[in-house]
Amino acid sequence: MLRRAEELQAIGDLSGARLFYERLALSGHKQAALALARSYDAAWLRRNGVVGVPGDAQRAAYWYERAATLAEAPAKP
Repeated sequence: MLRRAEELQAIGDLSGARLFYERLALSGHKQAALALARSYDAAWLRRNGVVGVPGDAQRAAYWYERAATLAEAPAKP
């Protein structure tokens, strides 16, 4: 699913990519949570030449925090 999200993002389908990233992030995937945060980060969108997609600072902050929390979680046995 992560690969599919990255493929969608690469062809400019950010809304489709967000759906995959969110599903993965909600299941505990830290890389997907970080990618989802970036997809809402206005500065990241500008740096990567994404136009026509508004950033959302509140959602970006939430998913950055979630990604950091997932990164700190101990590995499951």
